[in-house]
Amino acid sequence: MSLQLGWEKPRLINVMAKNSDFKADRNPFLKTETGWERIDLREIDNLWREIRDLYSLSIEKESRYILWRYRDNPQKRYEVVIFRGLLKRNLKAYVIIRMDNNNLSVLDFFVSKKMNFRKVLAALEHIAIKRKAKGISLWVNPEEGIYKILRNAGYRDEKGIPYAVRIFEGSGLPPDFFLDQYCYRLGDYDAA
Repeated sequence: MSLQLGWEKPRLINVMAKNSDFKADRNPFLKTETGWERIDLREIDNLWREIRDLYSLSIEKESRYILWRYRDNPQKRYEVVIFRGLLKRNLKAYVIIRMDNNNLSVLDFFVSKKMNFRKVLAALEHIAIKRKAKGISLWVNPEEGIYKILRNAGYRDEKGIPYAVRIFEGSGLPPDFFLDQYCYRLGDYDAA
């Protein structure tokens, strides 16, 4: 692959993982639901429009993509976890998960600017405890702001698969521009 990409040096996907030292805290002001029938397409699209500018480089993740990629996938079973305000019941966040060999894999997550990401982590850890998961893992570029939140919550770095890019000649962009800015998730890779 390096030869095909003009000898660009590959990097490794950064996997964040936490094993079994989960907190059982649950926020009483946040309603958590599971099930694709509990989320509306307009809610998915509205949340994406709100947060898309936070992702420097990302796949466009509107409802058509989310449903095609996760809900309607014939090969794998993905679950959606939905976070709503207790009073207004508006969508605050949603997370796509899958259980793999006693591990809770987080494939993608979308969190409103108005919601604290730590609350989502606490709820995911609560789900992991209920399902007797031995760990939680997700992919996060270390250049993203949430990386520090994950580290402070006890998640550690693990190196995943290698990846490399080749920038078109004449673009004036160094390969590191893409590698530093790209917002990758496990769900972007887990298509096979």
